[in-house]
Amino acid sequence: MPEAPAAPIVGSAPVPPAVAMAPAPPELPLGADAAAWVLPLLFAVTFLLGSVPWGVIVSRLAFHKDIRSEGSGNIGTTNAMRTLGKAGGAAVFVLDFGKGLLSGCLGAVAASVLPVPFAWSVMALAFAGCTWGHIFSPWLGFKGGKGIAVAVGALFFVFGPVGALIEIAIFAVVVATTRYVSAGSLTAAVACPVLALWFYAGHWLGWAIIVLVSATVIWAHRSNIARLMAGTENRVGSKKRAAQAAEAGEAGAVAEGGEEPANTAEDAAEGAVCEGAVAEGAGQAAAEASPATQADAERTEGARS
Repeated sequence: MPEAPAAPIVGSAPVPPAVAMAPAPPELPLGADAAAWVLPLLFAVTFLLGSVPWGVIVSRLAFHKDIRSEGSGNIGTTNAMRTLGKAGGAAVFVLDFGKGLLSGCLGAVAASVLPVPFAWSVMALAFAGCTWGHIFSPWLGFKGGKGIAVAVGALFFVFGPVGALIEIAIFAVVVATTRYVSAGSLTAAVACPVLALWFYAGHWLGWAIIVLVSATVIWAHRSNIARLMAGTENRVGSKKRAAQAAEAGEAGAVAEGGEEPANTAEDAAEGAVCEGAVAEGAGQAAAEASPATQADAERTEGARS
């Protein structure tokens, strides 16, 4: 019998990095016919997992408000940081990142029990399920976040730790350079298909799915793109500096307004002093005039007598 063709080498592994690191399944892999139900089931599970709106849940349970009516109205980490504070924003990020991480793990498990040629498409499908579930959450009328935190979590399995860390580094460098979170997110989304050309080379179905997911993430940032082009996008720390400037302006206004009462009091005191001087001068004049008046009266009385 002719030998089966070897699995194509991508990077340095014949299977996705996460599948290569996973322990071998306890039973033999399922046959190719099992993919007909494994793939739809995996997509449904990861989509529902990604659709959990942690931003709304955290804002309502812990802060007693709806994040959708605060700030930009987005349920993701950036708006959570601005409207719920650092603790609330960190909680939303960890939970969104975690559902992406769990989705990628489920994809690795499914890929490990299917024949090798399916492994790459399975991982890409798990990536699509959780990211699309987050962006089009059925619990929020098929609206949601922008998919960055959940996508990065899934990429730790889809690309492996090295690929995911490259994505994070790209995001961090762009944000540090431009101070635009959206610019970092968009650059990472554009870089994702480029990295997939290496990690998924030769597996074009999986690569095409990743391209569609990246395009969806870019589409979810369409309002940010419009603000970036108009020059009205918020920079990191801009609201804090605006608040400090407003506080400084209010303090200056209070100080400036405080000079007027002081001047008024000084004017009143000066007026009182002037009135006192006038009164004192009148008293002195009356006192000086009184001896002369008395002398005239005495002469008049003497003449009569």
